[in-house]
Amino acid sequence: MLRIRTETPQAASNSKQGGAKQRVVLTFKQPIAQPSDAEPEGVSDGPYKVREEIEVEVANAGVLTRIFEGLGMNAGFAMRSTARLFLTAGFRSLGQGLLIELDDCPSEPLWNWRPAAAIDRAAEELGYSKRDYV
Repeated sequence: MLRIRTETPQAASNSKQGGAKQRVVLTFKQPIAQPSDAEPEGVSDGPYKVREEIEVEVANAGVLTRIFEGLGMNAGFAMRSTARLFLTAGFRSLGQGLLIELDDCPSEPLWNWRPAAAIDRAAEELGYSKRDYV
């Protein structure tokens, strides 16, 4: 999957700057790896849904869109969402380095938690084990 994302940081209410500078990012998301017949399901990534992402900042989303269309590609869908990032720094050592992202999409909220090691640390500090993961 290829995604063109335009990020517009929310300006602070006391900011006197005109508008926050937008950032355009092209992301390539690898398909979720399917286990081989010899490998039990989930062995490679454990209890996590992991997709490798490769990102690069680009100068102009419109030009990139025209390039993709020139290659015969069509947009699968477009949506606007608001992402909020939560960091666990300062709350005990709870999953030190854990990043939780809530993406308020029109269809349903999407949660991204990363990295995996920080997820495991946070779960353990809250009294959970991998057996409790859904």
